[in-house]
Amino acid sequence: MNGFFQIPKAKNEPVYDYAPGTTERQKLQNAIAKWRSEVQNIHMFIGGKEIRTGIIQQFFHLMTWPIKSANFILETTNMRVWLLMRL
Repeated sequence: MNGFFQIPKAKNEPVYDYAPGTTERQKLQNAIAKWRSEVQNIHMFIGGKEIRTGIIQQFFHLMTWPIKSANFILETTNMRVWLLMRL
């Protein structure tokens, strides 16, 4: 090694302003509409194993209240006892 290095020139990503009527804004709006139309399933993993209690709770985001955002598995008191016995 001779101590001389070739440092590449910095190249920044393009900065978009998302102004009305631009393709960037339209792509963003399409992505948000797609995200809002999908319901995500949030799984519970403990110790690397997926836990299914059979009790599913719905999650509604405050900004999109009438639209369901996700389903998640509800943990119960019996689940805590079961987990403590297995740890």
